[in-house]
Amino acid sequence: MNNSAISVVNQIIENQKKIGRKIITPKPGDKIGFAFSTKDRTSFTKSTLDSIDQEKGFDIVWVDGSVTEGGKNLPKNYEFKNVHLAEYHSNVSGGPDVAIQYGLKRLLDLGYDYCGLIENDIIFQPDWFKNLVELFSLSASDGIVAGAVTIRNFETRVIEYKKDYTINWNIGAGMILFTREAAQLVVDNYKNLATTGLGMRHSYGKLLGIDLKNNKELFKGRVDYFLSLDYSFDRILCKNGFSSIGSIPSLVSDLEFDMADYGLKYVEKNKSNIGLIYPKVPKASLLWLSMAEPILFFLCSVWKKVKKVKWIYSMVKSIERKIFKTPQRKFS
Repeated sequence: MNNSAISVVNQIIENQKKIGRKIITPKPGDKIGFAFSTKDRTSFTKSTLDSIDQEKGFDIVWVDGSVTEGGKNLPKNYEFKNVHLAEYHSNVSGGPDVAIQYGLKRLLDLGYDYCGLIENDIIFQPDWFKNLVELFSLSASDGIVAGAVTIRNFETRVIEYKKDYTINWNIGAGMILFTREAAQLVVDNYKNLATTGLGMRHSYGKLLGIDLKNNKELFKGRVDYFLSLDYSFDRILCKNGFSSIGSIPSLVSDLEFDMADYGLKYVEKNKSNIGLIYPKVPKASLLWLSMAEPILFFLCSVWKKVKKVKWIYSMVKSIERKIFKTPQRKFS
């Protein structure tokens, strides 16, 4: 869909009014901090830091889970020129979700007004920080309360293209800056972030009246599947009257993330003012979508129990192999 006469902005503003959201934009004296998460890959980390360190006006809380000596020693040896390293935390293990929660909680505890996340495999373009912070004001000029902004922007994550920014259904944990209240919402709801593609489709159909049915990144050719937890950051914010905003154009490049595998493409300058991308969701779709996610969660809970009974699990896998001709695997 490509119709500039149709927009989700009115629905967003209506949702904000119901919740009582007020416009908030960065002001002089506000503290801005990013949790910078790393685990080895020192060459990536150095490249990312060199590009981040072109700017000033924010702090870094370094959250490291490295196991190699090179990875463990880098935070002690790296010399920042512009950025202020507020804290360094080592041995933060357990995966990306542990690092995300650890970093956001620490930023909140330290009293930052804006709390962000940066992963160690992204190269930032000059003036990235100024452009990032300006997104709060750009969206506010249209009456939108931004809860999260990014300059790492992909076409498949955009709901609507405005003149100087995008309204997104997803940003991701790779590069994101939250308002303090939005960051607290993510932390408080982290245990409830699990969802599926159909669950996401239902949420945005209900909240904004759009249908994400044909989104290539959301379904990847499958009927449904579980999404990584950071896909739900924006959904939680949207439910609470906040919007997720992206830059036009995207101002980063990924060092490792293979965009081709996910059908991703950076937002470019020529996307300005294209308008709303997705059609209106049919009421009938909302009805069955409301049932799809609970059913999948139920089936997964049953499957977890089935796997514990070896003979039943073996029988099910045998049937699967006969139907889908998948190779047999030994029990571990």
